[in-house]
Amino acid sequence: MKRALALGALLLATACDDDGDARLVVVITALGSPPGVVSLEVKLDGPGGPSTNSYGRDGQEPISFPTTLSAQLPKYATGHLTVDVEAKDAADRTVASGHEDVMVGPGQTVTVYVRLECRGGACVVDAGAVDTDGGPPTPSPPCGNGRVDPGETCDTAIPAGAPGACPPPDCDDHVPCTKDTPSGSDCTATCLHGDDQDIIYFWASILMVTLPLIIFSVLTWFVVKGSLNRKSR
Repeated sequence: MKRALALGALLLATACDDDGDARLVVVITALGSPPGVVSLEVKLDGPGGPSTNSYGRDGQEPISFPTTLSAQLPKYATGHLTVDVEAKDAADRTVASGHEDVMVGPGQTVTVYVRLECRGGACVVDAGAVDTDGGPPTPSPPCGNGRVDPGETCDTAIPAGAPGACPPPDCDDHVPCTKDTPSGSDCTATCLHGDDQDIIYFWASILMVTLPLIIFSVLTWFVVKGSLNRKSR
């Protein structure tokens, strides 16, 4: 499968593709922060067959989340795709993984979010130890305690841009041709990104199905009417 994937911020052209090729934007997030991730193994499987590739930074620098990959898909490779991601440490051990299904049509730009989960449970982001002067620890509310707890997608006390930080209120993914919609609130905030072209493809498919039926019905009505007129003469 023809691919063009890259780590880091993604810059797209201001216009949508219309030559049949599609673009798949994969945003990899984490339920917390997987420890010591230095590479990502990404597998795409669909009509064009399976394709696996590994991505990492120079010098095995740790990868922070969320991070974005993009893939250019030829027309024959579009359709129902599965995306599997494995996060690996410096010893090439899988420390977290994620899976997502997505439908990509020819000429579309589609964003899919794949959330990693650590083996055996959530990946915990800890904001640091708290000095209690030897006394019992003071309970803190689950949301806003500086770490991503089970059931949360982010934490409001984590600074923007850091692993586990909540998305911006406008959910802008800087991808043209997508509609950015916030979902949830506080520590369950997420972003949904739908393709503006979806509504066009929907109505186009409806028209393609109904138009032949309408034409057939009208022609049948004229034929039947003409036959009845000839018999009445």
